[in-house]
Amino acid sequence: REGEHYADFKPPDYVKDAGQVQKMNSEIIIGKEAVAKLVTQDGKEFYMEEDVTQVILGREKKVQKDYFQLKENNTISKQHAKIFWDEASKCFKIQNLSKNKIYVNYEQLQNTDPPRELFNLSPILISKLKIFFLLPRDY
Repeated sequence: REGEHYADFKPPDYVKDAGQVQKMNSEIIIGKEAVAKLVTQDGKEFYMEEDVTQVILGREKKVQKDYFQLKENNTISKQHAKIFWDEASKCFKIQNLSKNKIYVNYEQLQNTDPPRELFNLSPILISKLKIFFLLPRDY
């Protein structure tokens, strides 16, 4: 069924407790302030640094500050989705770059759809991988 993996898609306690990105904590971890953070269902974290305009999510093994490597899985593309700051709308958005659909905020997002706005704790489902998008307290 469409979106069946969303049935139990709720933020785990450690995501809810974090609530939002704490800039001070992220600065200690990466040496720079983070503007957003991605957290997978298994606890893998990715900090979006303030000098990065977009981040690609995919299965490639890359160590770059603008690439978040997801699990190696044939249903996840090398460049599956892009998260970026939309200056005109003053918000973060996600775009599907893959032929495979994704779900954002519990709605399907295909590669032919316009990018969708992300909010604090927005759920993202890529293949069967659950990801949460977090924003700093002052956004």
